[in-house]
Amino acid sequence: MSKESKNSESAVAGATSGFITRFFIQPLDVLKIRFQLQVEPISHSSLSSKYRSNLHCLSCIVKEEGFISLWKGHVPGQYLSIVYGAVQFWAFEVTTKSINQIRPPQGESEKFLVNFNCGALAGGLATFASMPLDVIRTRLVGQSEPRTIHNFRHGFRYIFEKEKVYGFYRGSLPAVLQTLPTAGLHFAFNKLFNSIWTNVRNSLARHSGKSEPSATSSNIQSFLCGGMAGVSSKIIVYPLDLAKKRLQIQGFNHARVGFGLTPKYSGLFNCCIQTIRDESFLGLFKGLSPSLVKAFISTALYFYFYEKSLHLLLLYRKQST
Repeated sequence: MSKESKNSESAVAGATSGFITRFFIQPLDVLKIRFQLQVEPISHSSLSSKYRSNLHCLSCIVKEEGFISLWKGHVPGQYLSIVYGAVQFWAFEVTTKSINQIRPPQGESEKFLVNFNCGALAGGLATFASMPLDVIRTRLVGQSEPRTIHNFRHGFRYIFEKEKVYGFYRGSLPAVLQTLPTAGLHFAFNKLFNSIWTNVRNSLARHSGKSEPSATSSNIQSFLCGGMAGVSSKIIVYPLDLAKKRLQIQGFNHARVGFGLTPKYSGLFNCCIQTIRDESFLGLFKGLSPSLVKAFISTALYFYFYEKSLHLLLLYRKQST
């Protein structure tokens, strides 16, 4: 089988994984974005705050906008996940295989660095390819009722007419700065945790006399290692994710009536400094709790469905040859 065919299978598996994962984690993404865009404190004692807790935010959205609003921005979110997943996994497989052919990494630390660098590059390419979709999704999720942007196609046309091509790349600097280490850490931690899990499992198997792990055991390993990789990565780079969302909503103040203040930021550094000044250092971590839940579930499902999709594609290829 050609390299091009194997790489295309990685792209298809990545797109499939992104599509399935997006459906399950979209409500958590909506909660996270709403918290990230809220300047007022997330506290029950703050009467000026639109949302005061996870449950309060959830109940407000359902009551004021309807249950289906938990999937606001789902269509561009799906496009985003499909494009991002396809480009990311394709680029990761291509770069890691190329490096392994030139000089296979030796030792866990070197393997970690290779996976990190290849994952970072793959994430950067995927972010650039999907950035316009991310901006449209953020605008759809972050607007109040009645809606200024009605759907994906209207959002694309609206942003282009009002802000031209630049509007589709608002928040691109923190997006890239966030994605490079996040994607790198996703792949590096996932490979590391899987390696540790496998070594421990093999050690226990030798003592117990068992042979190959069951399918259930492999599924649990894939899910949990992916989830732990997602949480570890998210904690490290979360402030950049918050800054990205706040910059993406710039120039869209009129569509956020009733959601509180929408400060103006001149760039990434100004956004971080102003957030710390007005909301304290912890303001950079607003929405962290639903984000960590989302990070665990989404990354776990992301890698799990990628591996399963790739496995099914390989089986299909063998049966068709």
